[in-house]
Amino acid sequence: MAKEWLTLIGAIIGGFAIVPMFLYVFLSPAEYTSKNSLLDIYKELFNLIKGENGRAGVFTAIVVVFGPYLLYQFGRSIVWAIREVREKKGLYERTGGFFLRA
Repeated sequence: MAKEWLTLIGAIIGGFAIVPMFLYVFLSPAEYTSKNSLLDIYKELFNLIKGENGRAGVFTAIVVVFGPYLLYQFGRSIVWAIREVREKKGLYERTGGFFLRA
């Protein structure tokens, strides 16, 4: 349980620190980056969190902040599913399908 909390907190910190930098460096148009500094994108993120742009802005801010955690959990679920399929396949082959019949 503590490991999950540390993962969540680390991902939220990463969401605040890394994702805005990624958006600024790789996804911003050239005219935006020439007029604004990296600090401006953080100001915009906090304005979104405060709800100054309505509900859509709050939702966007939540996605930015929790994005790394959601991606991490999605990756974990894919790894878990692959392991389960491999284990069931091995069980099916060892028992001749006895445990998987309905």
